[in-house]
Amino acid sequence: MKRFYIKLFIVGLLSLSVFAYVYYNTVHDSDVFQTVQQRIEQKTKATKPLIFNDMRIAQRFEQSKGEMLRVCGDFQYSLVGNKQAFVAIVSISNNKISSAGQILLADSEFTRSSIRTLCAEQR
Repeated sequence: MKRFYIKLFIVGLLSLSVFAYVYYNTVHDSDVFQTVQQRIEQKTKATKPLIFNDMRIAQRFEQSKGEMLRVCGDFQYSLVGNKQAFVAIVSISNNKISSAGQILLADSEFTRSSIRTLCAEQR
């Protein structure tokens, strides 16, 4: 009976270690949000940290080489500033976020309404 419990313990340890390895090496939504925030701060050349609101993944695209995500949300320069909408396309391949991607910031009312339309499609 003791050998059975030892084998069961080893199997449990192996399954736990496999789960931990997969969890650690997988790209999570928070990693995608952080990457989008950094790219927007680089694009706007903001000297102070931006305030991001309502960031969400609006759509996921499965591809043969990986996955593409459409991330939507709002950001503002200060607490009293106007919210500006954005949409970003992030690609993930081989469990790594690609440096290539697209970001569209709302600089006019037409662009803002287009972004709202893109982000409202998958709700």
